[in-house]
Amino acid sequence: MKAFGRLLWKDLELSRLPMLINGVAAILWQLFLRTRLQQGWPAEAVAALLFLPMAFLPLWFVWQTYQSLRTEWREDTIYTLLALPVPGWKITLSKLTALLIEYTVVVGIWALGGLVIYWSPLSTLVAELFQGITLSWFIRNGFLLYLMSLGVFASFIIYMQVAYITAKVVGRFHGLVLLWVLLLQGWVVDTVGTVLQPVFAWLPSIPLHRLFNLDQVPRAFMDSSQVLWDLSGSIGSWLAFAGLFFLGAWLLENFVEVN
Repeated sequence: MKAFGRLLWKDLELSRLPMLINGVAAILWQLFLRTRLQQGWPAEAVAALLFLPMAFLPLWFVWQTYQSLRTEWREDTIYTLLALPVPGWKITLSKLTALLIEYTVVVGIWALGGLVIYWSPLSTLVAELFQGITLSWFIRNGFLLYLMSLGVFASFIIYMQVAYITAKVVGRFHGLVLLWVLLLQGWVVDTVGTVLQPVFAWLPSIPLHRLFNLDQVPRAFMDSSQVLWDLSGSIGSWLAFAGLFFLGAWLLENFVEVN
């Protein structure tokens, strides 16, 4: 546990500057849009622009994953990591955890900053659309959405980890191998999910309106009563992601040459 803690702290040190830059950029962007809203920009346009940076977060964390591994080779710290009696899964897990912490901090700054900066117009809108909805409903659903997004970002990080490590194992045509493995992993996850779906078909589907307690919303924007989450397909994909994670860790521990 101490070894993992040291690895995680080292990776968090690398994430400190990106966290600061992204956090400050998020606040400045929100402040800029707040001034535009006061000057008469349509609220719909401001809302769209407010969420626009979030669309680029997956690409950013794919890049961060690439950089976190590339730094180990560029600064020759990979020598130390591979020489230590530390299993490969701890090395990759520490990097995965550090990036998810970075994501949590950035999203937390963005969300809290948005609440503070836009509290006045938001409070009026919420009062009109969500009369009678308790604060616990917002907290619960916000946490559920955060957990779901955490899983999505973890999958992107695992994709890049496996692709980068595989490219290092091959040694030649690094960029082409990395791109090919990225595409191949998507096919593998989709195929495993499809193949294993009948195995888990006994699991009940989850109605999303119950998961998010949408029955409490007096003015819903869509009828989600028929939207179901098919767990049988998701579990196969989750198992595939777990397999890819341990595959990357195994390759790192046993086949990567430091060069």
